Amino acid sequence: MKLSELSVLLPCHSLEDFPVYHEGREADELLAAWCALWHPALVAAAESLPAFARVDVPPEALDGRLMTVPPFCVEQFPAGFIARAESEAVGLVRKSTRDEAVEAALGVVEGGAGGVDPELAADFRALGFCRLQIELLTRQMRYSVNIDETHFAGEAILAAQAAVKQDDQTARQHMAECFETLNEARNRFYPVDVNLIDLTLVAPTTAGEVLARELAVGRPTNLLITAGLLGVLADEHPATWASLLKAIDGAAACVLGAEEQERALPLLPLEAAIRSLKRGTRRYEELLGRLPQVYGRRRAGLTAVLPQLLAKLGYQAALHFTLDDGRFPVGPQSKTRWEGLAADTLDALCQVPIDAAKSETFLGLSRKMADTMDNDHVATVALAHWPGGTSPWYEDLLRITRLSPVLGKFMLLDDYFAHTDMPGRLSKFEPDEYRTPYLKQAIVRRHSDAVSAFAREHASQAASAAVDAVCTLAAMVGGKTCGESGGDEPQSDGQSEPLARAVESFAAALPRGTGTEGPRRLVVNPLSFARRVGIEIPDWQHPPESAGAVIAAGSTGDRQFAVVEVPAMGFAWIEPAGTTAASRDKPIARENQLINEFFELTISRTTGGIKSIFDYGHRGNQLSQQIAYRVPAPPPEPGSVWRHPDDDAVYTSMRAESVQIVASCPAYGKIISDGTLVAADDTPLARFRQSTEVWAGSRVIGVEIQLEDVDEPRADPWNSYCAARFAWADESAEL
Repeated sequence: MKLSELSVLLPCHSLEDFPVYHEGREADELLAAWCALWHPALVAAAESLPAFARVDVPPEALDGRLMTVPPFCVEQFPAGFIARAESEAVGLVRKSTRDEAVEAALGVVEGGAGGVDPELAADFRALGFCRLQIELLTRQMRYSVNIDETHFAGEAILAAQAAVKQDDQTARQHMAECFETLNEARNRFYPVDVNLIDLTLVAPTTAGEVLARELAVGRPTNLLITAGLLGVLADEHPATWASLLKAIDGAAACVLGAEEQERALPLLPLEAAIRSLKRGTRRYEELLGRLPQVYGRRRAGLTAVLPQLLAKLGYQAALHFTLDDGRFPVGPQSKTRWEGLAADTLDALCQVPIDAAKSETFLGLSRKMADTMDNDHVATVALAHWPGGTSPWYEDLLRITRLSPVLGKFMLLDDYFAHTDMPGRLSKFEPDEYRTPYLKQAIVRRHSDAVSAFAREHASQAASAAVDAVCTLAAMVGGKTCGESGGDEPQSDGQSEPLARAVESFAAALPRGTGTEGPRRLVVNPLSFARRVGIEIPDWQHPPESAGAVIAAGSTGDRQFAVVEVPAMGFAWIEPAGTTAASRDKPIARENQLINEFFELTISRTTGGIKSIFDYGHRGNQLSQQIAYRVPAPPPEPGSVWRHPDDDAVYTSMRAESVQIVASCPAYGKIISDGTLVAADDTPLARFRQSTEVWAGSRVIGVEIQLEDVDEPRADPWNSYCAARFAWADESAEL
């Protein structure tokens, strides 16, 4: 049967309501049905371009007609249509993938592919995909379709006939006219090119040959890769490394800089974050011979302080999105000017990329393009994927950009930030707009130190800063250094040895008097403000006298305590009294209370938590505290009204077994509570020990909680956990 017409049957009344919302297999089937008929051999045989028809109202005349239909739409055919199509039509193709649909369509016509060059056939198929996108984009932009149909169809048929005759040069000339016709139609409603950004994510499993094949494609590629993985690439995959360097030198690839390893920047001390960024920047420069210009990371970790850090490290721009859990604010434009907390600014791409591996991305491409054309000063569409992990329709988009800028042009991010228009406004995001997912991820991965790891980082940084400060004091007093941490790395990991050595060096640099030698203690304050420091002196028989720098002192058993006032970046000497003098000051710990000159704290004998804190300057209880194990509520019944998890959460009761004083003197008091956390049915879920301590002259209350025999919490750390719960009377108070 002679082929005379090509028809694609779709589940819509017209292209005005073309279903761009389908996902997964259905999206793939829709695009396959549309593009399968755009093969030169089919167009040349029919001497016409594919036409659109409704699947629920198919054409009456079937003689000489070849039809394609998405398989998920077959059930919408009128009764008996499939049998009639199989007997009267040239063919009815119902295949799920593009290649299967093309093969089935060619199989029902005489001559099949007709010796057409596969590359030319792929370009022709891309032309069909482009025609669909322009039709949909025109409607999305609320504009009337103005394609020169006669010229377009004539040139396309001539191109198909030349391709069948294997006159590739003529075929490409006519095809270029087709793309130019579509480009002219697009220029009528949007005369500026759309910027396409290819973002290739690199992992250890994709850093070898698959990445080399990605670089060989030849499109402008932006690689999101850590400096550590870049080093692995250089050491273990020399061929791929050579291809990458060649692509960078040829302006075909851009490496996006970040840390050596993507760390949890928002939860680290600022100094640790700076060190991580500096190490990564140096490593990029060592490997590539140039500083990275654009900052980016895949894991969550954006913060409001990043612009000022990146600007000082020489970065020109940043990606203001991550491809992880968590939350970050969305900018008002795709390209914006990101302002940090200290008024430093740099350009940023705020548009979260779409997944280049999913068919629905390309089914809805016109909608994404219309959105950026409508709202962005610089129209931008970013697509992200792993090496070798793209949809077949992405390859069609790539072919289109090589033949015409009708759907945009791929750009390197270096060029994008350097050569596109400047953003028209600044975007300043508040710190609270960023939320990190690290706790939940750590729980899922069963890390044993989901919180303590960051506590150690801060302790390490505090110890390092203290070492540097004491060494500076030693240098100022004695003119000698004592091995400051100096440089980028902290000297201490939260341990006391480096700090103890620094204090010994400082003590040795201090001048000595001519009086009688005796036991003395040197108390050093490495901070820039005066402090009252509470200390325990284990090897003295008597506490120091409460005079001079010593604010309070006392003994409890064989333990000696003192509170010392130390000036900013200064020191104080203390020495023991000759005998234990009777003190008129009352001890801080009395029965179940801890009392100093600022407040009275009462420990509950029933729960073991803090029952009340009374401030002498205010009326009423200021704060109460208990330990609790949160038990998640049972899952809701299907179909029930949604309720917030907090509304039905159940907390354990805190039952004290003993509340006892373990230290009490005018300088220091400590009470320890032991007990059990029990569920509503009296099931014990954990044992606790809470130590509460107070020093004289201090408004700080020290609380240490130890848990044992804990029933393991559930996987969701936001709904199942052990916590210290606090209560206060003022609803307007901000913590």
